Amino acid sequence: MFKEDSEPLPLPRPVPIRRDVTASPELVQLIRAEFEEIPGVCLTLYQAARLFEIPGDLCHRAMMTLVWAGTLQVTDDGRFTLRPAGHPRG
Repeated sequence: MFKEDSEPLPLPRPVPIRRDVTASPELVQLIRAEFEEIPGVCLTLYQAARLFEIPGDLCHRAMMTLVWAGTLQVTDDGRFTLRPAGHPRG
C-alpha cells in the first residue's frame, strides 16, 4: 500500500451539514406563484434550484412543502409540476 518512505495522503476536510436551512413562507409562496404563472411547467429539483437561485437542500424543502400542501405533485420520473385542480393527492 504505502512505501515506507512515503507519507499518507491528507484526509479531505469535512463539509459542514446545514441543519439550520428552512424554507421560509416567502420562498414557498414565490415558488408556488412561479408554478401557477407558467402553466405546464415541469422541473427537476436541479432545474428548480437553478431557476430560484437557491441551494438544492433549501429547494427540496420548499418544493416538498408544496407537495405536502397539495399544490405540487412529483411525476414518476421525479419532476415537480402543479397539481391539477381537484386532482386527489397520492
